[in-house]
Amino acid sequence: MMPLRALDLTLCDQPPRPPDWIVEGLLERGGVCILSGDTGASKSLVALSICVAVIRGVPWLGRAVKAGGVIVCDAEMVERVAVERLRGFGVRGSDGNRFAYLSRQAIDLQDPQAVAALRDLSRARQARVLVLDALMGHAPGVDVNDNSSAVALYAEVLRPLAAELQLAVLLVHHESKAKAGLRDSSQATMGARQWVAQADVQVTLERAGRRNSSRAELSDGSTLTTYRVRLRLPKRRDAPDGGEFEPLAVTSRHEPDRALDWIKVERDQTPTAEPAARDHDQARAEQLGRFVKAKGRATTAEMAAELEMQPSWGTFKAARDRALAMNLFERVERGVYR
Repeated sequence: MMPLRALDLTLCDQPPRPPDWIVEGLLERGGVCILSGDTGASKSLVALSICVAVIRGVPWLGRAVKAGGVIVCDAEMVERVAVERLRGFGVRGSDGNRFAYLSRQAIDLQDPQAVAALRDLSRARQARVLVLDALMGHAPGVDVNDNSSAVALYAEVLRPLAAELQLAVLLVHHESKAKAGLRDSSQATMGARQWVAQADVQVTLERAGRRNSSRAELSDGSTLTTYRVRLRLPKRRDAPDGGEFEPLAVTSRHEPDRALDWIKVERDQTPTAEPAARDHDQARAEQLGRFVKAKGRATTAEMAAELEMQPSWGTFKAARDRALAMNLFERVERGVYR
């Protein structure tokens, strides 16, 4: 049985300790962060850009970064593509003393020997960040839809690893298949809700529209390909939930022979970036207004179902209240609107 350890209440008599951020506002030493996104949202590339910023000790999208080692456990990517991407981000052989990339190697997080090997590797590289991409590739015996299994993996493996090694664990996770209609990306993570609830920080990535990619042919025969995505932090334990969308551009340059030259992740400065990142509460409010107008009268449950949410969710309440403030409909009695 795990020994019980009470919190030292004398800490309450001391000045508050600031977070020990490895990547400011995103990855905290001893914490677990989950990064989720749909197919085509550049999850792995964004995660890799964070890793490179950490081994270099340079800011990431304007956020302060502490230099340190990084371990990436990639259960999916074939070695050839992994090497091409690493080269594109500027990684070289001399970075091997602080960067370990495990290509197409699934670490069974329920196997004590595998976890012990991961612990030894992290110590050898003096890792500050451990990336598990994709999460379920490293948990083959875990039911993604079972809340108790998610809680157990956090309690028995992920948090102890983060605490013992004093590093940040970054979980790259898929979203459920996109459904018709407007949805909240913070609620779209694949499987049980505890994958997000147990994390200290949640980061979401979503495509900036259906056609989020562009390609340009340059005069020298090379090509530039850009994927536009939106980053958001819906959850942080020491901050209010939500936050504005941050438009990002993930750009790569290929030589005329199709060899990858470079990749970069940066804030999207194009004129169309800001409208794409507009307030989702506003969009949901307008959708509710159209729904109630078409029906003539709608209940809270019907309105929540229209947004594919639960009536108790804060995102639903924010949209409903925004619609009321915009006079898109009115409440006629408790739980009924027209």
